[in-house]
Amino acid sequence: FVTSSMIVGLIGVYQIENGLKKLRIANFQLTTLSQIDQLTNIYNRGTYESRFAEQLEINKRIGNTMCVYIVDLDNFKKYNDGYGHVQGDKIIKLQAEMLSRVFRRTTDIVARYGGEEFVVVTSNNTQQQSTQLAQQIIAQWKTQKTPHNDNNNHGYVTCSIGYHFENLDVESQKESLVEKADKALYQAKAKGRNCAVQYQIDMA
Repeated sequence: FVTSSMIVGLIGVYQIENGLKKLRIANFQLTTLSQIDQLTNIYNRGTYESRFAEQLEINKRIGNTMCVYIVDLDNFKKYNDGYGHVQGDKIIKLQAEMLSRVFRRTTDIVARYGGEEFVVVTSNNTQQQSTQLAQQIIAQWKTQKTPHNDNNNHGYVTCSIGYHFENLDVESQKESLVEKADKALYQAKAKGRNCAVQYQIDMA
Protein backbone atom coordinates (compact mmCIF):
# COMPACT_ATOMS: atom_id res chain seq x y z
CA PHE A 1 0.00 0.00 0.00
CA VAL A 2 2.84 2.39 0.95
CA THR A 3 4.68 1.60 -2.28
CA SER A 4 1.53 2.18 -4.32
CA SER A 5 0.95 5.52 -2.58
CA MET A 6 4.53 6.62 -3.34
CA ILE A 7 4.16 5.68 -7.01
CA VAL A 8 0.88 7.58 -7.26
CA GLY A 9 2.50 10.55 -5.52
CA LEU A 10 5.49 10.52 -7.87
CA ILE A 11 3.19 10.37 -10.90
CA GLY A 12 1.26 13.32 -9.50
CA VAL A 13 4.46 15.35 -8.97
CA TYR A 14 5.62 14.49 -12.49
CA GLN A 15 2.29 15.58 -13.96
CA ILE A 16 2.40 18.87 -12.05
CA GLU A 17 6.00 19.58 -13.10
CA ASN A 18 5.21 18.67 -16.71
CA GLY A 19 2.16 20.95 -16.63
CA LEU A 20 4.22 23.84 -15.21
CA LYS A 21 6.89 23.32 -17.89
CA LYS A 22 4.26 23.47 -20.63
CA LEU A 23 2.81 26.60 -19.05
CA ARG A 24 6.24 28.29 -18.96
CA ILE A 25 6.79 27.41 -22.65
CA ALA A 26 3.34 28.75 -23.56
CA ASN A 27 3.96 31.99 -21.63
CA PHE A 28 7.32 32.43 -23.37
CA GLN A 29 5.71 31.89 -26.76
CA LEU A 30 2.95 34.39 -25.96
CA THR A 31 5.51 36.97 -24.82
CA THR A 32 7.52 36.49 -28.00
CA LEU A 33 4.42 36.75 -30.19
CA SER A 34 3.42 39.99 -28.50
CA GLN A 35 6.82 41.54 -29.36
CA ILE A 36 7.01 40.48 -33.02
CA ASP A 37 5.30 41.83 -36.12
CA GLN A 38 3.50 38.80 -37.52
CA LEU A 39 4.09 39.60 -41.20
CA THR A 40 7.80 40.37 -41.05
CA ASN A 41 9.05 38.52 -37.94
CA ILE A 42 10.90 41.61 -36.73
CA TYR A 43 9.99 43.79 -33.74
CA ASN A 44 6.62 45.51 -33.77
CA ARG A 45 6.06 49.18 -32.96
CA GLY A 46 5.45 48.59 -29.24
CA THR A 47 8.63 46.58 -28.73
CA TYR A 48 10.63 49.15 -30.67
CA GLU A 49 9.35 51.94 -28.41
CA SER A 50 10.30 50.15 -25.19
CA ARG A 51 13.67 48.82 -26.41
CA PHE A 52 14.63 52.21 -27.85
CA ALA A 53 13.90 53.92 -24.53
CA GLU A 54 16.01 51.35 -22.65
CA GLN A 55 18.93 51.52 -25.10
CA LEU A 56 18.91 55.30 -25.11
CA GLU A 57 19.22 55.56 -21.34
CA ILE A 58 22.04 52.98 -21.22
CA ASN A 59 24.00 54.66 -24.01
CA LYS A 60 23.48 58.15 -22.61
CA ARG A 61 25.11 57.08 -19.36
CA ILE A 62 28.26 55.85 -21.08
CA GLY A 63 28.39 58.60 -23.72
CA ASN A 64 27.91 56.35 -26.73
CA THR A 65 26.76 57.28 -30.21
CA MET A 66 23.36 56.36 -31.62
CA CYS A 67 21.91 56.39 -35.11
CA VAL A 68 18.23 56.21 -36.05
CA TYR A 69 17.20 55.17 -39.56
CA ILE A 70 13.72 55.50 -41.01
CA VAL A 71 13.32 53.35 -44.11
CA ASP A 72 10.36 53.74 -46.46
CA LEU A 73 9.54 51.71 -49.58
CA ASP A 74 9.17 54.12 -52.51
CA ASN A 75 5.77 54.52 -54.18
CA PHE A 76 4.53 51.46 -52.36
CA LYS A 77 0.82 52.24 -52.80
CA LYS A 78 1.20 52.19 -56.57
CA TYR A 79 3.12 48.90 -56.34
CA ASN A 80 0.46 47.41 -54.07
CA ASP A 81 -2.36 48.54 -56.37
CA GLY A 82 -0.59 47.24 -59.48
CA TYR A 83 0.67 43.88 -58.24
CA GLY A 84 -1.83 43.12 -55.48
CA HIS A 85 -1.67 42.91 -51.70
CA VAL A 86 -0.11 39.44 -51.59
CA GLN A 87 2.85 40.62 -53.64
CA GLY A 88 2.94 43.83 -51.63
CA ASP A 89 3.25 41.80 -48.43
CA LYS A 90 6.15 39.87 -50.00
CA ILE A 91 7.98 43.15 -50.68
CA ILE A 92 7.44 44.30 -47.10
CA LYS A 93 8.79 40.96 -45.83
CA LEU A 94 11.77 41.22 -48.18
CA GLN A 95 12.62 44.68 -46.85
CA ALA A 96 12.52 43.32 -43.30
CA GLU A 97 14.85 40.46 -44.30
CA MET A 98 17.28 42.90 -45.92
CA LEU A 99 17.39 45.06 -42.80
CA SER A 100 17.95 42.02 -40.59
CA ARG A 101 20.92 41.00 -42.76
CA VAL A 102 22.52 44.45 -42.46
CA PHE A 103 21.82 45.02 -38.77
CA ARG A 104 22.83 41.77 -37.06
CA ARG A 105 24.09 42.84 -33.64
CA THR A 106 22.05 41.89 -30.59
CA THR A 107 21.87 45.57 -29.62
CA ASP A 108 20.46 46.62 -33.01
CA ILE A 109 16.74 47.37 -32.99
CA VAL A 110 14.99 46.54 -36.28
CA ALA A 111 11.24 47.13 -36.32
CA ARG A 112 8.26 47.66 -38.55
CA TYR A 113 7.21 51.24 -37.91
CA GLY A 114 3.90 50.95 -39.74
CA GLY A 115 2.73 49.90 -43.19
CA GLU A 116 5.72 49.98 -45.54
CA GLU A 117 7.88 52.00 -43.14
CA PHE A 118 10.63 50.59 -40.93
CA VAL A 119 12.84 51.95 -38.17
CA VAL A 120 16.31 50.85 -37.09
CA VAL A 121 18.25 52.02 -34.04
CA THR A 122 21.97 51.30 -33.66
CA SER A 123 24.52 52.36 -31.08
CA ASN A 124 28.29 52.58 -30.70
CA ASN A 125 29.05 53.10 -34.41
CA THR A 126 31.06 55.87 -36.03
CA GLN A 127 29.41 58.34 -38.37
CA GLN A 128 31.21 56.71 -41.31
CA GLN A 129 29.94 53.26 -40.30
CA SER A 130 26.41 54.62 -39.99
CA THR A 131 26.57 56.02 -43.52
CA GLN A 132 27.96 52.75 -44.88
CA LEU A 133 25.09 50.81 -43.28
CA ALA A 134 22.55 53.12 -44.93
CA GLN A 135 24.21 52.63 -48.30
CA GLN A 136 24.12 48.85 -47.87
CA ILE A 137 20.33 48.99 -47.61
CA ILE A 138 20.05 51.04 -50.82
CA ALA A 139 22.49 48.70 -52.59
CA GLN A 140 20.46 45.61 -51.72
CA TRP A 141 17.46 46.81 -53.71
CA LYS A 142 19.70 47.81 -56.62
CA THR A 143 21.04 44.25 -56.67
CA GLN A 144 17.57 42.72 -56.23
CA LYS A 145 16.03 44.63 -59.17
CA THR A 146 12.45 43.66 -58.35
CA PRO A 147 10.25 45.13 -61.13
CA HIS A 148 8.04 48.10 -60.22
CA ASN A 149 5.11 49.38 -62.26
CA ASP A 150 6.20 53.02 -61.87
CA ASN A 151 8.80 54.26 -64.35
CA ASN A 152 9.48 57.24 -62.09
CA ASN A 153 10.60 54.69 -59.52
CA HIS A 154 13.62 53.62 -61.60
CA GLY A 155 11.68 50.62 -62.95
CA TYR A 156 12.31 48.49 -59.87
CA VAL A 157 11.53 48.51 -56.17
CA THR A 158 13.60 50.98 -54.16
CA CYS A 159 13.55 52.54 -50.73
CA SER A 160 14.40 55.92 -49.26
CA ILE A 161 16.24 56.39 -45.97
CA GLY A 162 16.51 59.28 -43.57
CA TYR A 163 18.98 58.85 -40.74
CA HIS A 164 20.33 60.84 -37.83
CA PHE A 165 23.66 60.16 -36.12
CA GLU A 166 24.26 61.68 -32.71
CA ASN A 167 26.91 61.70 -29.99
CA LEU A 168 24.63 61.18 -27.02
CA ASP A 169 24.60 63.36 -23.93
CA VAL A 170 22.18 63.92 -21.05
CA GLU A 171 20.02 66.17 -23.25
CA SER A 172 19.45 63.55 -25.98
CA GLN A 173 15.79 62.63 -26.38
CA LYS A 174 14.11 59.79 -28.28
CA GLU A 175 11.52 62.06 -29.90
CA SER A 176 14.19 64.45 -31.18
CA LEU A 177 16.30 61.64 -32.66
CA VAL A 178 13.31 60.24 -34.55
CA GLU A 179 12.10 63.66 -35.69
CA LYS A 180 15.51 64.44 -37.22
CA ALA A 181 15.63 61.08 -39.02
CA ASP A 182 12.12 61.75 -40.32
CA LYS A 183 13.14 65.17 -41.68
CA ALA A 184 16.08 63.53 -43.45
CA LEU A 185 13.68 60.97 -44.96
CA TYR A 186 11.57 63.82 -46.34
CA GLN A 187 14.70 65.21 -48.00
CA ALA A 188 15.51 61.79 -49.49
CA LYS A 189 12.04 61.69 -51.04
CA ALA A 190 12.45 65.23 -52.35
CA LYS A 191 15.78 64.30 -53.97
CA GLY A 192 14.04 61.69 -56.12
CA ARG A 193 13.94 58.69 -53.77
CA ASN A 194 16.23 55.64 -53.92
CA CYS A 195 18.81 57.32 -51.69
CA ALA A 196 19.88 57.80 -48.08
CA VAL A 197 20.11 61.27 -46.54
CA GLN A 198 21.68 62.15 -43.20
CA TYR A 199 20.07 64.85 -41.08
CA GLN A 200 21.82 68.22 -41.21
CA ILE A 201 21.22 71.26 -39.04
CA ASP A 202 19.84 73.25 -41.98
CA MET A 203 16.93 70.76 -42.19
CA ALA A 204 15.57 72.05 -38.89
